[in-house]
Amino acid sequence: MAAGGQVGTMKRTQFAIVMALALAGMGPVRAPAAQADGRLSAKLEADQIGVVDPGIYEAGETVRFALTPWGHKYLLRFEDEPETFVLTAAHAPMGARVLKYDTGVIALSVSGWGAITLYTDAKPSGIPAVRTADAPPAPVISASLNDLENAAHDEAAHLNYVREVKLVFLADWNKLANEPASWTPAFEAITNTARGIEYFTRAMKARQTLAQSIDAVRLQSGSKPALTLTGKTLVVTFAAENGYAGRPSSRAVARGLSKALSVPLHRE
Repeated sequence: MAAGGQVGTMKRTQFAIVMALALAGMGPVRAPAAQADGRLSAKLEADQIGVVDPGIYEAGETVRFALTPWGHKYLLRFEDEPETFVLTAAHAPMGARVLKYDTGVIALSVSGWGAITLYTDAKPSGIPAVRTADAPPAPVISASLNDLENAAHDEAAHLNYVREVKLVFLADWNKLANEPASWTPAFEAITNTARGIEYFTRAMKARQTLAQSIDAVRLQSGSKPALTLTGKTLVVTFAAENGYAGRPSSRAVARGLSKALSVPLHRE
């Protein structure tokens, strides 16, 4: 019995050793798969994230836009519209990227394999966009002090005509006269603000609320773009040194008014 027990014990020990070796041998079989997953994740999180291809795009049958790199950001310009939007890129799941307006709202999404989708007020679920040509260089706008003063007058008249909103655009014209580097960003701040107000006042409720709450728009320079409501004056701050990103977009103006006046944006 003792000898049989020893034999049984030896067999069990040998079996355990064989199983341990077998299990140990399985380790290297799984390792490459784990390493491959790790390399794939690294790729998705590194330079393989949705490549943004600059160019001219068509979305649907009516929308055409140009997408141009600008440092670490991108410039978006729609056909037949004067405004240049600055978009900031952010990571998204599955190696995709999203490009956002200065309001934080997504303008474009780029899949991991490069397909682009445009999001608009009319099509919030998105429209596939197809690249049709290389994008031209970003437009260079040059405004004079006289252009600024004319824009202040013309935009006020336009808002009164299309929305029956009476506003006056104000600025320290004497100070601006000595700051030629501010003329172009100040000009864009005026025109963007006017477009934002026109966009915000699409609905009658917004039009009436703005008419009761705001009677002037004052332009001023600062370290970063901003919108504040002081009394019945909308103060628009622009930062000349920040280039395209130095003034609030029309979307930022409309969104800012919506929050300040507690009136939802009307989208068409």
